[in-house]
Amino acid sequence: MGFTVAVIFIIFITYFNSVGTTFVILASIPFGIIGVLLALLIHFQPLSFMSMLAIVSLSGSIVANTLMLITFIEDLRKNGVELEEAIIQGGAIRLRPIFLTTITTVIGLVPSAYGIPTLDRFVQPLSLAFGWGLIFATAVTLVLVPVLYRIKEEIKIRRKKFIAKSN
Repeated sequence: MGFTVAVIFIIFITYFNSVGTTFVILASIPFGIIGVLLALLIHFQPLSFMSMLAIVSLSGSIVANTLMLITFIEDLRKNGVELEEAIIQGGAIRLRPIFLTTITTVIGLVPSAYGIPTLDRFVQPLSLAFGWGLIFATAVTLVLVPVLYRIKEEIKIRRKKFIAKSN
């Protein structure tokens, strides 16, 4: 998992040419893990190999949702939209695709998570962990990512002002 995050980190730094944007994207992964742990706790399931596998695969889905939002906001900024407006428009326009992707994935996991029609105890922890982790992370991502992006941009603006003032 650590190796995977490191590779993703390097790829995103190269793609966005920004460490801050990469941190914003990767900051949403821990919230998926919190969702997984809560789901396992609520359903009295142990942290097993399958639930750990769900955490790894969930990280990819969370990053994809976050990436969809961030790249759209960045595209709006490149087209001259002000920061606040880009964040609002990006969140509003990308809300539906992110929400629909999450809902369809979770609905697809319900049968294996809750044993409809039969329960497979081997796959159940993976389905529970992935589904509930995705719901939790998506809810947090839709709020947290725009906030973190705004904070990152504010730090960037203040750093530029400080450097300009120093010269």
